[in-house]
Amino acid sequence: QIENDKYYVFEIFSTDTATVLNPSTEYCEFFKIYLNKDLTNPLKDRSVYSFGDSLMYGHYSEVGMIDSIAEENNMNYTKYAINGATIWGSTGSYNIENQVTSASNTVPDFIIFDGLMNDDSIPSSYTTNLGSLSNDFDASLLNTSTFYGAMEHLLYTLKNKYLIKRR
Repeated sequence: QIENDKYYVFEIFSTDTATVLNPSTEYCEFFKIYLNKDLTNPLKDRSVYSFGDSLMYGHYSEVGMIDSIAEENNMNYTKYAINGATIWGSTGSYNIENQVTSASNTVPDFIIFDGLMNDDSIPSSYTTNLGSLSNDFDASLLNTSTFYGAMEHLLYTLKNKYLIKRR
């Protein structure tokens, strides 16, 4: 059963638990319960923010991966994603971490982000600047000049902006 008013779809990073759920178990359980016609829609009126690139934004159509889910479920959806954004190697709103830092401080129910598509088009990001994963989640130790370091710093920023406020 769903406990403590927590609901998850796909591999959504939930601000309720600070984890990405295993889609083979929690995801299936959610939909078994959701398909029960006697229950109300657990996503209705929930808030969701998306960050990332054209997969979230929707490129030319401006209809990204989450738009129809949010609309069909009457969710309060705020899209911060921008076409061409990267995790590493860009500046301004084209940097996904900058999208997060300039977003609303109001804690949403769900955070969804993507990246890597445009990072992959920067040859040095997957050769000399891929970097390595750290053993610690200390922001001062993360090398943001590498892809892995920038990704870890993005996760650190999300955690500190939204998850710590929820506790």
